[in-house]
Amino acid sequence: MRPSLLELTLRQGTALGFSSDEISTLADGYPDNPRFRLLLHQQWAAPVGTFVLLLLGLPMVYRLGRANVFRTFGATNGLVAAYYLADAVLTDMGSRGALNPVVAAWAAHVVFAALGTVLMSSVET
Repeated sequence: MRPSLLELTLRQGTALGFSSDEISTLADGYPDNPRFRLLLHQQWAAPVGTFVLLLLGLPMVYRLGRANVFRTFGATNGLVAAYYLADAVLTDMGSRGALNPVVAAWAAHVVFAALGTVLMSSVET
């Protein structure tokens, strides 16, 4: 049995250009499939990810003059890698139904935004 376009889209893990309204219609039409609700919230959370990365990176730039450049670069890359890893793990858990799709889409953003806020507040200006 050949997979449908919708099933292939879900396997790729992206909405492939679907609008929020189309994803919402799919989520309402298939309430037993948590992947649609997750895709909807991921689409809303994606712009927040840029802000989170900014919150994580800017404090490191301010510390650049006082610390070893390579250590700061490594710490920044480590934070960003941890953010993407946490987002990937939570997304996988949400798509399998092991975690609420809303929590899966937003948890990494909220946790790392809080960490970035703490880092920003510790920057001396």
